[in-house]
Amino acid sequence: MKLKLLVAGLVLTTAFTSCSKDEVTNPSDDATLKTATVIGKIKANYDLRNDDPTLTLEAVSGVEVIATMAGEDQVYNSDPNYEYPAISYTTTTDANGEFSITVELLEKGTKVFFQFSDVYLDKQRDGGGTDVDVEFSKIGGNLSVDLVPGQTVIEEVLFND
Repeated sequence: MKLKLLVAGLVLTTAFTSCSKDEVTNPSDDATLKTATVIGKIKANYDLRNDDPTLTLEAVSGVEVIATMAGEDQVYNSDPNYEYPAISYTTTTDANGEFSITVELLEKGTKVFFQFSDVYLDKQRDGGGTDVDVEFSKIGGNLSVDLVPGQTVIEEVLFND
């Protein structure tokens, strides 16, 4: 009888130790990244003295646009003790001063920071609309946009004195 109880006890012990608990997965393992888009146009005031009201802002081509977001914003339940690398996307404005950047983000959304390279030109408009040879620069700007998946944001960036 004792032998039967001992065998039954061993069988039950083996059965309980071989059962596995269902593991809870980290939501970020199953998270699907979505996209959001920022479309923009960069314009500058080329009027040397800001004295010609007939001059309009002109498109600036060739400006590097960098969109950066915090890496921890791309992870559910991020670890505060881990330094996540920033995520960046880069593009350049076209001949019309336009750019478009599509970023990947989680459903919760994130803030995206934009930086624009400086603009250097060798000509600028003077009153009367004539070109003047000058060493001209406009300091690149900054912009921040809160994005959520599926969103398209349109921004106009002005380089102006």
